[in-house]
Amino acid sequence: MLWKTKSIDKYKLIIWFIFLFLVQVKFAQGIAAENDAKEQLNLHLEKFCFRCHDTNEAYAGLDLESLITDQPLIRNRIQWDHVIERLTLNDMPPEGELQPTQTERTRIVEVLSQVLNQFDYSTIQNPGFEPIRRLTNLEYNNTIRDLFGIDLKPAARFPSELTGISSFENSANTLFLQPALMERYISAADRVVDLALPQSPKSVDHHRARKQIFIVEPSSNISKKKAAGQILNHFLLRSYRRPPSTEELNRVKHQFDQASQSGQSFDEAIKQVLRSVLISPKFLLRIEVGQKGIDAYQINDWELATRLSYFLWSSMPDDELFDVAAEGILSQPKVLKSQIERMLSDRKADTLGDVFAAQWLGFRFIGSRVRLDPIEVPWCTDSLMDAMRAESTMFFLSLLRSNRPIGELVTADYTFMNEELAGVIYRRNDIKGKHMRRVKLNNPSRGGILTHPSLMAVTSNYTETSPIKRGNWILETVLGKPVPPPPPNAGALKEEIAENSDLTFREKLQLHSSKPSCRSCHSKIDPLGFSLENLDFFGRWRDNYRLHVFESDAEELLEKIYELRNLDGLEFEKLINNLEKTEENIEILKRLRWIRHLTEDELEKEVFENLDPLEREEFLEVFWHLGYDEPDKEELLYLIFKLRQIDDIEMKKRIENLEVDPAEKDEIVKGLHWVRMLDDDEVEDEIFEVLDREEQKEVSEILWELGLGGYKEENEEREKSEVQEENEVDSFDLKPIDTHAVLPDGTTFHGPSGLKQILIEKYHDDLVHQTVSKMMIYALGRQLEYYDEPAIHRIKEELKADDFRFHTLLRGVISSYPFQYKKNPQ
Repeated sequence: MLWKTKSIDKYKLIIWFIFLFLVQVKFAQGIAAENDAKEQLNLHLEKFCFRCHDTNEAYAGLDLESLITDQPLIRNRIQWDHVIERLTLNDMPPEGELQPTQTERTRIVEVLSQVLNQFDYSTIQNPGFEPIRRLTNLEYNNTIRDLFGIDLKPAARFPSELTGISSFENSANTLFLQPALMERYISAADRVVDLALPQSPKSVDHHRARKQIFIVEPSSNISKKKAAGQILNHFLLRSYRRPPSTEELNRVKHQFDQASQSGQSFDEAIKQVLRSVLISPKFLLRIEVGQKGIDAYQINDWELATRLSYFLWSSMPDDELFDVAAEGILSQPKVLKSQIERMLSDRKADTLGDVFAAQWLGFRFIGSRVRLDPIEVPWCTDSLMDAMRAESTMFFLSLLRSNRPIGELVTADYTFMNEELAGVIYRRNDIKGKHMRRVKLNNPSRGGILTHPSLMAVTSNYTETSPIKRGNWILETVLGKPVPPPPPNAGALKEEIAENSDLTFREKLQLHSSKPSCRSCHSKIDPLGFSLENLDFFGRWRDNYRLHVFESDAEELLEKIYELRNLDGLEFEKLINNLEKTEENIEILKRLRWIRHLTEDELEKEVFENLDPLEREEFLEVFWHLGYDEPDKEELLYLIFKLRQIDDIEMKKRIENLEVDPAEKDEIVKGLHWVRMLDDDEVEDEIFEVLDREEQKEVSEILWELGLGGYKEENEEREKSEVQEENEVDSFDLKPIDTHAVLPDGTTFHGPSGLKQILIEKYHDDLVHQTVSKMMIYALGRQLEYYDEPAIHRIKEELKADDFRFHTLLRGVISSYPFQYKKNPQ
């Protein structure tokens, strides 16, 4: 039998060596293929792209010369995907630059796509490095709460957290210890110990905190020194999230001895040591012991317990988690699964909703960055915004705890609301009371995270919706498909478009995005964003845009053209002589000369049908530059009325103060005297028949200089009351909202219900991939790298086999190679 065992071992060894050889050959072939592809790409990119995108220029921040040398190319997949997209859409190279033939363009795209899509992830196995980072403010608060058994929130006085590109506050690249923050930690440690452990406990919280820290008391059976040793060993284990070393324990025992010898009581000596522990890097930082070498290794159970608790609870492990870590069984699949289920049912796991989901999707900003002026918008109360945040938090947690499919993030037919949220936002009167409760939704345009008021608000511009923000949010945040940065020449909406009140935002954006450089991105963003336009800036349903009613541009322009027609040829030419002779103005003047000779019917058709809103704006701007605007007749009559109210002495006094030529002043006196002598019923007829337009303007200016102005101020209250008396609808034009949307591939849909259906039918894999990626980023506390893709793909396969359910996602993340292993940086 012995020779058979040796023979089997020999064959196993041969097979193992063959396997290693094949892997190395496969890896070498993969590298050779990529090198060949890189050489082809380099030639094409050098010919067509490097002039603007080499290391020296890096136009728009894109350095293709460096990217092509950074192997494997999959490392920078997002940038290369943008390159493929720009080439496919013929956006790049821009006009005026050397263009590839269609064959060359196709070849570049094919080679790049092949390298990226056929990359063999089995050739890499790298769990990444878990960097040392401090506790976030929230983690610090929660850890202090669980360590002492009392919720003091000491980090309320700390500086606000930064967020990295991951959008999460627990990202290691932003969590470093600044000197100023260290001072806050020292103050917080003193405050925590004094408040949690007062000399005379006054509340249940104080008694609970003392019981949690002072696990034994000195007595006739146990000395102070021994009791202190047990208390400090227990406290260090929980504070450092691992058993303390003998050296660490001896150091704090020595501190206790010194404090006792200086005359401090047992309690005060213990509290002094506690303060020093709370400012130790071993408490403030998440430090893993690590192993030497360059190979990946599995973290120990204490480290796994810490990763697990800060992922699910944003806090330290509890006693049960410490116990299974101490037994060394936490990493066993059955034990780990049991702990995950237990921890998820704990209320501390609410952080997955009010931290993870809130930071990923963005609704955490409601009430802080996103809020309305309570004077201008009295219905937007703090309690309403609290309810909006709670709705999104509770919704996400319900999916998570009920183990629902990921797709229900978009399609769920229920939400959570209280009376205020239901009444103000959802316009329902069947929900009573302040408490939030689950509510079934029968409207297919409601339901799912996309229509939540909190997210409609954070993707709007104060009191106006922003289809661009909403569309971009869906692509980048929900689906993980960010569009490339806009080209430098894309620009914003032209002023004349942006300020045209007769156009809806959709009409304005269509004029803007007609440019080829804008169309490629807007064709993806706009359909998604405009499909949500029925939901206003705080998520309330609307069927129409309310456009402010101003005097119609067409009517105003028509009136001015009629006045222009009354001028003879010489007067017209004299009027336009001072106009700046820009190319645009010259064209408009040519058209005006032609318009002057049209019949009334032809003129109305030209103005109302043939001129678009932008052209009418341009015509009116020319009239403004010509100075061809009528004096305010109502204001002029008001000024004359005021003039006729003052006596001769006051009149003379005011005229003396006029700073004009004496001869001119005599003429003014004569004119004013004539006006004052008119009968009341003669004033309007005489003024507007005897005086021409320019003379009417001069009279208005003189009367203003005499201090008789104030027409608008005195009539302001009257105008306000008149507006209030009018029906509110009369103040607005109601224009039906168009939510018809067309995707770049020609797929059409309508409104929120159509959007939800499209996301599930066409983008479900993107939604799943983004949800997995975001949860991995949050769990690991770092941005993902290309070598994390195998873990994501494995989790997605597990999800596919279980209807994409959330518990499978959580278990997959926690069981993943990057979560349970680490590798030292090289």
